[in-house]
Amino acid sequence: MAQISDSLQLVMDEFFTFSVALEPKVIIYCPTITNRLIYTCDFIFKQSLKINYRLTDNENEFSQSGLVKVNYSDKNIENTLAIIPHGLLFETEVKKIKIEHVKKNNSIHFFNTSDTGFGYDIFTSVFYFISRYEEWLPYFGDKHGRFEPRATIFYFLSINKKPVVDYWVLEFKKYLSQQFPNLIFPPKKFRYISTIDVDNVYAFKGKPLGRAIGANLRDFLSLNFESIISRFKTRYFLKPDPFDAYDLQMDLSKKNNLPLIYFFLYRHNTKFDRTIDPNHPEFIKLLKKITNNNITIGIHPSYLSSNEPNLFKEETELLRKNSEQEIPFSRQHYLRFDIRKTPQDLIDVGIKYDFSMGYAMDVGFKAGTCLPFYYFDFVSNSQKQLLTVPFCIMDGAYYNYLRKQPREAEKETLDFIDEIKNVNGLFVSVFHDRTFSESTFPGWKALYTRLQEKLNSE
Repeated sequence: MAQISDSLQLVMDEFFTFSVALEPKVIIYCPTITNRLIYTCDFIFKQSLKINYRLTDNENEFSQSGLVKVNYSDKNIENTLAIIPHGLLFETEVKKIKIEHVKKNNSIHFFNTSDTGFGYDIFTSVFYFISRYEEWLPYFGDKHGRFEPRATIFYFLSINKKPVVDYWVLEFKKYLSQQFPNLIFPPKKFRYISTIDVDNVYAFKGKPLGRAIGANLRDFLSLNFESIISRFKTRYFLKPDPFDAYDLQMDLSKKNNLPLIYFFLYRHNTKFDRTIDPNHPEFIKLLKKITNNNITIGIHPSYLSSNEPNLFKEETELLRKNSEQEIPFSRQHYLRFDIRKTPQDLIDVGIKYDFSMGYAMDVGFKAGTCLPFYYFDFVSNSQKQLLTVPFCIMDGAYYNYLRKQPREAEKETLDFIDEIKNVNGLFVSVFHDRTFSESTFPGWKALYTRLQEKLNSE
């Protein structure tokens, strides 16, 4: 079994399940019911609004129903909420399409299909972004092959820092409530998950002597004598390792009753995979310490594994063996994620929840939502059982790419939290083991501590 704390289980119960056992409150008429439409309606109604619905292509059934009626067709049917279809949900291919936008009521809408009724095709709008349609189209990636923020229409319109999809659903909810006052929606609550990518485990401890000698030589040539002294003291147990903040992180998680997940890189000695040997006693000792504290762990698939799925399988199986845990959680190292193949690689080794939906070089909502959503495979035109859990901030984006100091990053992070609270969504933060080294990244450990305390006080 996977190690799941009570605080994480609470979040999973609220955000990681779409199952709604209640009777449908809404009936949706559409002459052509497709997997794309079902996928979208599941997200809007079951995941976001937390109510059940029924789809029908039978106009008589729709007319005679006593449920709240949404008419998703070109037909004029009285006493219904009308949404005129754009047509994308009835197609089977992926193709470049022209997307125009309209600013209305302090919001930006896409796929406008009518000046009456709801005005724009919210179903197609939601589908286009949570399915990552634009990522299935040809694009020029960065040097690691990643989809860049500037490639999305959200970035072009400067709305990448707002969960616009979630705001659209709230608009839809408000419109439904106005048209059908007896329709009651269950309450939702803002939640948070702290996630930490463990790329190194330790800065010095557990590293081979040869690597230590080479590092000392590089530091000597760059006159970084502080690092040489720190490495010596750590190796001979005269001071804690600079990256060893695990007790602090776990204590904050318990004290503030906030869920924490560690994602462990499980490959070493490659250009981009620099952790200690996964079979090293210090690594295994740390794994046991974390699981004994009832903290969840996940896999951080190596840089090369995104091209070689057999490597990913080896890494996951070894982590399961050494930790004696099921490993249903994953986040790609360097966020190298090929939307055409990575999801299936994850599914094949038993991953159920992927936390890779975000940017390494910027902050914001990559899919326009802070809510988890299932992966949609355009090859089979169907939903797959891999739940994508998006994040909007990463420490490395701030200090590596945006060049922001901790206080600047903290202010913007609090702005993101306010945005997510507005939609009663899920806030996921991403930090790294190295970020807690005061000598390398001064002020970031304090930022993390303040963030946990702030979220606990909410």
